[in-house]
Amino acid sequence: MSTYNSKVYRKRGGDEMVVASGGTLTIEAGGTLNNAGTIANAGTQTFDEIAANDASLAITGLAATAGTGGAVAIAGGATTTSGVGGVASLTGGAGSGADLGGAATVTGGLGGATNAAGGAATVTAGAGQGTGAGAVASVVGGASGAGATGNGGNASLTGGAAASTNGSGGSVVLTPGAKAGSGIAGGNFLRSSTGQHWRQQTAATAKADGAETVTAAQMINGIVVFTVTEARTLTTPTGAALVAGAPAALAAGDSFDFHLITLGAGADDIATLTAGDGDVTFVGNVTVGPSSVTNNAYGTWRFRYTGANAWVGYRIG
Repeated sequence: MSTYNSKVYRKRGGDEMVVASGGTLTIEAGGTLNNAGTIANAGTQTFDEIAANDASLAITGLAATAGTGGAVAIAGGATTTSGVGGVASLTGGAGSGADLGGAATVTGGLGGATNAAGGAATVTAGAGQGTGAGAVASVVGGASGAGATGNGGNASLTGGAAASTNGSGGSVVLTPGAKAGSGIAGGNFLRSSTGQHWRQQTAATAKADGAETVTAAQMINGIVVFTVTEARTLTTPTGAALVAGAPAALAAGDSFDFHLITLGAGADDIATLTAGDGDVTFVGNVTVGPSSVTNNAYGTWRFRYTGANAWVGYRIG
């Protein structure tokens, strides 16, 4: 049924039902909309059409006074005997002239009061059946127009920003699929046909001559340039300090690379990387000095987190 201006209009068999701009269309649970699908949720589903210059369609699950709110499911139609299942699409509206097209957004639900967490937003490709492969889940930037100018759109994955006083930002975690049986676990691949692989690098940390200590932020940043005029030590943070300086998503097996460059011309101008406490250990040479048979003026370690504040620094360069 439709409700408009406090009057009730009922659809009669075969007749088309139109709700004027500003009206509300309500389909009772179990009713059918345009013979395309059935409203299965308990209660009612409401579709509001706003004024013509701002005509929006909102589909919202029913609010609950207690318990769980009603879900909203948009699913492509299944086939009963043969053929391809129907496509489920979420597309922003097209702009006209020089106006932008409308955005398409998938957002998890806002958390309730008293520090409740927000709902997750998930995009999952369809699973295969039998020997069929699972479908690809793609995030693709928009193509440019066919004119003389215009670039393709970026595909961006951004962790959530913290709005609290001292909250940490959300990480972007790419996790390949787990294997089954004798299969191979999925990998993370960065592909560019022209070798355009980039990472942001902040400025290197400079350390002056003397016994020095690096902070977790300086070490995770990746590059320290150490000026030495004789044998010096460079002490790492404690294992706990490295954990505190890492994102909350840190897990055992995660790692970062640390590069130490020394500036010194004398044969004894050597820096020795020293552990901040017993939670930091090394595998391989820990000295960096003037290029010679036993030393180089640079060194690279891969620090791997093994859990419980413990890190192992492997000399890899």
